[in-house]
Amino acid sequence: MILRFENVSYRYPNVDVRTLREINLTVQPGQHLLLAGASGSGKSTLCRAAIGLIPHFHGGHLTGRIFVDGLDTRAHPVYKLFSHAGLVFQNPDAQLFNRTVEAELAYGLESLGMASDDIEQRLIWAISLVGLGPLLILLRSVTRCSGSIVYVFNIKRFRRTVMSRPAPRNA
Repeated sequence: MILRFENVSYRYPNVDVRTLREINLTVQPGQHLLLAGASGSGKSTLCRAAIGLIPHFHGGHLTGRIFVDGLDTRAHPVYKLFSHAGLVFQNPDAQLFNRTVEAELAYGLESLGMASDDIEQRLIWAISLVGLGPLLILLRSVTRCSGSIVYVFNIKRFRRTVMSRPAPRNA
């Protein structure tokens, strides 16, 4: 199981109506899930709950239990949960926090509390793995990146469990 909601209900702070109502859902490895619905129907709220932003960041009133890769989202801080799940927003530009591509790529690792030496080694490895090195010279500023490049940055930043990192050669 990679995601499980057990009788989950949620309402935002200072709101009387629940956005999520008694959700029961299990997603197994290899399964795909499509969330579809009208604006304001709770799709984004469900995604935020699935990665632990609810209740840790948004507050509000949450009942039931949510597990990400076996971890109870209430019992683990968001930075631990982000090692197992991430979210790429509909508008990827909304996830850009830095002015340079290098700083943007490092952001996810910094949010996990990684040491700067480890971040530098992982960036060098990842940049060479995907052949991004030559593009970094042209795309120093994130504002010069196309939308598809921004999606790739965000996906690479959050797909830590899929991409394994080889041990450094001098270790």
